[in-house]
Amino acid sequence: MLRTRSMLLGLAIALLFGVQGARADVDAGLRAAHEGNYEAAVVEWRPLAQDGDARAQFLLGLCYRTGKGVVQDSANAVRWFEKAAAQGDVDAQSVLGTMLLIGEGVPADYDRAYANLDAAAKAGDRRAMYALGVYYESGLDRPADVDTALGWYEKSAGLGLADAQVALGQIYYAGEIVGRDLDKAVRWLRRAASQGNGFGQLGIGIMLLQGEGVAQDRRAAYVWFGLAKDRLQPGEALGLAAEGMGDAARELGVEQRQTADAEIAAWAPELEWGDPLPFPQP
Repeated sequence: MLRTRSMLLGLAIALLFGVQGARADVDAGLRAAHEGNYEAAVVEWRPLAQDGDARAQFLLGLCYRTGKGVVQDSANAVRWFEKAAAQGDVDAQSVLGTMLLIGEGVPADYDRAYANLDAAAKAGDRRAMYALGVYYESGLDRPADVDTALGWYEKSAGLGLADAQVALGQIYYAGEIVGRDLDKAVRWLRRAASQGNGFGQLGIGIMLLQGEGVAQDRRAAYVWFGLAKDRLQPGEALGLAAEGMGDAARELGVEQRQTADAEIAAWAPELEWGDPLPFPQP
C-alpha cells in the first residue's frame, strides 16, 4: 500500500511538473512574441499544440490567422482553433465562431458559429458578444432580431470593445432600426474614438462639424478627422475623413490649424481594456 501511494505521488509530481513546464513554454513563446520574435514563439508553441495544449493551439492558430512567424493560412488557423475550442478555450471559441460566421478559411457555418460564439459570450468574451450582435442584426440564417442584437452590442461596448461602441453609435445616429438618439450616438462614438477607432473618430468628427447632438466645434472636428485619416484603410470612410478635414480647415485660421496639427501628432489613445496578447485581432 505504501509503495502504491509512493508511485501515485511520484506520478502526481511528474504531472505537476509537466503542466508547469508546458505553462513555462507557453509563457516563453508569449515573451518572444511581445518582443516581435514570432518565429521563436512558434517554435515554443508548435510542439505543445501538437501534444494537445489548448492554449498553445489557440496561440498557434493566431499565428496562422495573422501571418506572424508563419505563412498566413486561415484554413490552418481554423484547424488549430477547432482543437483548442473543443477543449473549452474561450478565446479560441470566440475567434473560431467569428471565422465560421463570415466564412474565413472555411465555408460559413452559422450553427457552429453560433454555438462557439454563444459559449464564449456567456464566458464573458466581449468579441464574441459583438459577433453575436452582428449575427442577430444581420439575420444571416433567421429573421433579424434587433433587440437581441442591441443587447449583445451593449454588453460588448460596456466592456470596452470599440467595434461594438461604433456599431451602437451608428445605429443610434442613423435611427433606422431604433429611434434616433443623438445623445447615445455621441456617447458611444466618442468612447470608440478615444480608444483610437478610426470609424468612431470619423463619426464624432461628422457630428462636431455639423453640430448634431453636440455643440458645433470645427477645430475639434478637424482633429478627429485628422486622427481618423491616420487609421482608416483606403475607401469611402477615408475619403469622408479627408473631405471633412478639408471642410473644417476652411473655417480655421492658420494658427488654429497649426495647433490642431500638433494635437493630432501628440495624441494617444485611452484604451478601456488592454489586450494582453501580442497579436492584432482582425
